[in-house]
Parts: sequence; C-alpha cells; structure tokens
Amino acid sequence: MSNLFSLCVAQFHRINAGDLSMDWLDFLLEDDAVRIVHDIDIKLILALEAFSRDVKEMMAIVPYYA
Repeated sequence: MSNLFSLCVAQFHRINAGDLSMDWLDFLLEDDAVRIVHDIDIKLILALEAFSRDVKEMMAIVPYYA
C-alpha cells in the first residue's frame, strides 16, 4: 500500500510542477502501479479464502456446542 501511495504522491508532484496534463488517477496505469494493485488483489483473495475456510470449519463445529 505504501508503494502505491508513493506513486500517487509522485504523480501529484509532477502535476503540481506542470509536467503533466493527465488526470491524477492516470498513475494507476503505470506498470509499477498495475503490479502493486495485482499483488494487493492476490493477497486479498488469499486472505478471503483463508477466512472463508476458517468460518466453514467453525460452522461445522459450532452445532456440537449449541
């Protein structure tokens, strides 16, 4: 996340310096940003799968304690 934030800050500095006439969100199309967002997506998917697996296991056990 901090790398993505750094790219955003760099984009604001370029816009502020007048170097760019692009939209401020265009930095998300750069290769580094795409890679970072992809890595975040993969980590999120893996975390959600692990959470889902844990909830499923818990729900299989809970009826025995109710």
